[in-house]
Amino acid sequence: MKLSENVTRDMLADVIEQALKDLEGHRVEARVAYAADKSDSFHMYMDVMFGLAVELLHSRLLTVYVN
Repeated sequence: MKLSENVTRDMLADVIEQALKDLEGHRVEARVAYAADKSDSFHMYMDVMFGLAVELLHSRLLTVYVN
């Protein structure tokens, strides 16, 4: 992937943070759906998978941010 010359680290971080918000939203939806029907394990697995994706993105963000 080749980025435009004017793309900054902050811009990339903003994109990742928005993706995190999206994933968290989907995770909440999956969690609510599973709570409503405990026999529907698909939503339980989706909650776990969205959580994993969130954790992976958070760990990647740590390589961009400076404390």
